[in-house]
Amino acid sequence: MAMSIAVFSEMRNEGIEPDEVTFVGLLNACAHGGFVDEGLKYFELMCDELRIEPEIEHYGCIVDLLGRAGRFEDVMNVIKDMEVQPDEVIWGSLLNACRTHRQLELAEFAIRKLLQLNPNNANYVVMLANLYSEGGFWEEVTRVRKLMQEEIMGKKLPGCSWIEVDRKTHIFYSGDDAHPESEDICNILEELAASMEICQD
Repeated sequence: MAMSIAVFSEMRNEGIEPDEVTFVGLLNACAHGGFVDEGLKYFELMCDELRIEPEIEHYGCIVDLLGRAGRFEDVMNVIKDMEVQPDEVIWGSLLNACRTHRQLELAEFAIRKLLQLNPNNANYVVMLANLYSEGGFWEEVTRVRKLMQEEIMGKKLPGCSWIEVDRKTHIFYSGDDAHPESEDICNILEELAASMEICQD
C-alpha cells in the first residue's frame, strides 16, 4: 500500500497524470490494505479532479473496499449510482463481503443477481445453502434447496449433481476437478470400482 501511494505521488510530482489503469492498481491496493478513507479519496480525485470516467473495474475496487470494511449501506449506494451495469465481478465482490460479515439476506440478494447473469452456475446457490447451514438457519436451508431445485435442476444441467455431507452441500459436474478434495474422491471411486470388479468376478 505504502509503495503504491509513493509511486502515485512521485508520478504526480513528475507531472505524469495517472490514467484509469493507475487508479485500478491504487484502489485495489487500498481495498486489500483496508485503507477505506484513502481509497475513497483517490476515487473522488479520479472522478472529480482528473475527470476520469470510472469503469466497471474501478467500481469493483470500491465495492470490495467498502465491503471488506462492512459498510454495506455505502456499497449498495455505490452500486445503485453506478453509470454502468453491475457485472459478476461487482455482485461477486458483494457476496464475498457478505460471507465474511455473515450478511445472509444481502448474500442471497447478491446470489439472485449473479444467477440472473449466469443462470447455469449452481455454485452460487450451493454457497448460500452452506452459509445458512453454518449459521443453523435450517428453514432457510430448506427454502434455498427448493430454490436450487426450481432454478437449477429445472434447467437440467448436463452432468450436474450434488450431495450433502455433514450438513454441507457439495456440487459436482462431469469431468470437473475443482472440488478441493477431488483427488481423494477420485481415489475412493477407483477403489470402489476395483471392488465391484472383484465382486463380479
